[in-house]
Amino acid sequence: MTEEYILQVVNLKKYFPITAGVLSKIVGWIKAVDDVSFNVLRGSTYAVVGESGCGKTTLGRTIVGIYEPTDGRVIFEGVDLTKIKDKKKALEYKRKLAMVFQDPTSSLNPRRKIIDIVTTPLDIYKLDRGKNKIKVAGELLKLVELDETFIYRYPHELSGGQRQRVAIARALASEPELIILDEPTSALDVSVQAKILQLLERLQKKLNLTYVLITHDLSVVKHVADYVAVMYAGKLVEEGPREELFNNPLHPYTRALLSAIPVILPEEVNFVSRFKVPLPSGEPPKLSDPPPGCRFHPRCPNAIKGKCDAKTPPFTEVKKSHRVACYLYT
Repeated sequence: MTEEYILQVVNLKKYFPITAGVLSKIVGWIKAVDDVSFNVLRGSTYAVVGESGCGKTTLGRTIVGIYEPTDGRVIFEGVDLTKIKDKKKALEYKRKLAMVFQDPTSSLNPRRKIIDIVTTPLDIYKLDRGKNKIKVAGELLKLVELDETFIYRYPHELSGGQRQRVAIARALASEPELIILDEPTSALDVSVQAKILQLLERLQKKLNLTYVLITHDLSVVKHVADYVAVMYAGKLVEEGPREELFNNPLHPYTRALLSAIPVILPEEVNFVSRFKVPLPSGEPPKLSDPPPGCRFHPRCPNAIKGKCDAKTPPFTEVKKSHRVACYLYT
């Protein structure tokens, strides 16, 4: 069977203007996503990891169309979504893309009942499921393992885990094929996180879903992702199959992230201690004023003067499907 890419992100950029003065003159740009490219196989989980503020949430929102890209292409099922001019046709494709946001408390309207929340996509995309909303809402809640009587409640009457299940049910209402999961467990108690991840895995198998998982938690990625991309200051620095990237990390930033994974089980001690690369001191650069060359070079222990600080390193395929943007491998 030929491998099929459901999503192809090509040289994607998303810049936000910085304005000043009475006339709001543009004086600069925040380069939140800067020339990012990757492919996602149908039915897989593709994880994008990195520190807070690296641009990964903006990347997800640009893919689903919440933000309009500054440049680049988002190709879904062979169709470039950035080129579609017809609104009706655009909705047909965007219906197949959904997003689950980080904080269910803020992403669910507190003034609306659950029945109205989970069926919102039916109104947006003008979908006719051939059933009344009560039945559709009940079926969606059953999918996320909530009792159908929850449809008459308000978000504040639910726990954090239950609210996130409602958010997942809402994402499923349009019968999507790809879902962007933006830190889906970070706002939840540790005891609830595993249950939500297990639910997402069951739904993926049952409905043949594809996930793009945005997270800072490498311990989550280690258990659920098929492919991993590491993002730093608006750019991807490494990408590869999960096992390959965890067992043979190439970029100094990736190695530092892996060495920072909290150790819980005895067998994890050996895994983490292999890298012996503490996360470098200092902060990631401002996306409004990134350094020249490799954006990690001011914090990198392996930076080559006159090279890493002069030109952005190209993405090099070191091993099949394992790519890295680092002059140590060019």
